Amino acid sequence: MWTSLALSFLAAHGAFDYEREIERSHDLGERTALQLAHTMGALEVSGWDQPRVGVQMKIVVRGDRAAEFGEGVELKSEETGDALRLATSLPKGEWEELSYDIRLQIRVPRLERVELRHTFGDARLKEVHAGLIRVDVQNGRLEMADTRGDLELAAGFSDVLIDKLEAERVQVSGDNGNVQIRRVAAGELALARSFGNVHIEDAAGNLVAKCSNSTFHVYDLDGSVRLESQFGELYLRGVRGDVQLAGRNSSLRGEQITGAVQVENTSGAVTLSGVQGDVVVHMAGERVQVSDVAGSARVSNQFGDVYLSGVGESVTLEAKNGSSQVERVGGSIEAVAEFVHMSLRAVRGNCTVKSKNGTVQLQDVQGDATVANTFGQVTATRVRGALVVHNQNGPVTASGLSYESRHDGELNGGSKKKIECTTTFGSIQLYLPTPADFELDALATFGGIESDFPLTGLDKDVSEQRCKCTLGEGAALIRLVSESGGIYLHQER
Repeated sequence: MWTSLALSFLAAHGAFDYEREIERSHDLGERTALQLAHTMGALEVSGWDQPRVGVQMKIVVRGDRAAEFGEGVELKSEETGDALRLATSLPKGEWEELSYDIRLQIRVPRLERVELRHTFGDARLKEVHAGLIRVDVQNGRLEMADTRGDLELAAGFSDVLIDKLEAERVQVSGDNGNVQIRRVAAGELALARSFGNVHIEDAAGNLVAKCSNSTFHVYDLDGSVRLESQFGELYLRGVRGDVQLAGRNSSLRGEQITGAVQVENTSGAVTLSGVQGDVVVHMAGERVQVSDVAGSARVSNQFGDVYLSGVGESVTLEAKNGSSQVERVGGSIEAVAEFVHMSLRAVRGNCTVKSKNGTVQLQDVQGDATVANTFGQVTATRVRGALVVHNQNGPVTASGLSYESRHDGELNGGSKKKIECTTTFGSIQLYLPTPADFELDALATFGGIESDFPLTGLDKDVSEQRCKCTLGEGAALIRLVSESGGIYLHQER
């Protein structure tokens, strides 16, 4: 057998060459479909306004017995039912010492159905109009431009470029190759792809996709997105519709989404910004970052940090094993945490927190704040509404408080503001403004009560100290209980 070097030398010098061209046309009559099968060579299918199918085929063979092989190449045709069938046919036998290229150009009128099957070679469709375009390509590159009609495309080991397509439905499937779709208008875009990159840009239609081991990018889509991904990297920008993602080990970044977003993922970071609807994220691990959401946000994460910023409505958070930071919330917050360092800032509504084995920090809360925590410190700064903190095995510190009552607060009793802090195995420190205007009920067991304010009615014994008194008009009701810790009332500086 010749080596590849020898074959290249002979081909370059024209040895054993064979070329033949075939040109013919097929009248369609009453037939409304074309079925074409082509192997080993370039294929080009384009539309025209003639009522027949035009064919040009060029056969190029190089190597031993080139003429014998070339003469045996045929383009077979068959008329059956509503379709014209065309298929390239190769001569039988063993042809080990030659190479060949069969280039096929087809011109088609507007049809009800065009079906193409192509292996080994590049294919190009241009200005093809049909009710249905069905394409199966393997081992080559496919380009489609200025086409019209529903598309069913299967591509294996092939890169695909679709540019300017009008259809009711587009379906693309296959493995091992990149897919690029742009300027496509369809009712539905259905994709199933693995081991390849997908890029969709400037398209209209609802996108339903399954991908694995792929990067998946969508830019400027006028429609919704429903996506299933495994081991993928996903990026969405400018989606004018709802987004749903079911992922396994996939990262997601979404920007400028006008609809709602729902994400369920086992592992992989999720980053969302500029969402006009509600956001729901359920994560088993990795980081979640959500910012600038016009609606509400509901987030759960089992192992990973959570960062929420600029949420227009309410926030519901369930977090474990990480840190959570929430800021600039237009509504209320409900949070449940375990083994989490939690920070809630700039909240216009109420805050309700249930936490275990972590710290809780509240800052600039316009509504009421309720915290139940174990094994961690609780710090509250500038809570305008009622403040209720129940802590175990950790200290409580509150500052920036006022005596002014929010009459719409759910926790305030009557017209008086409520401040209630209890803890075990920790101290309570309150920083209060002057002049003092509160009614105090404080109890410290195995600890003392100290105050920068002149307190009256302080009772002491061996194991506890208790104080009940009123300073000023008693505008605020303050109830403090510390077991195995002290109580400290400071004047705010």
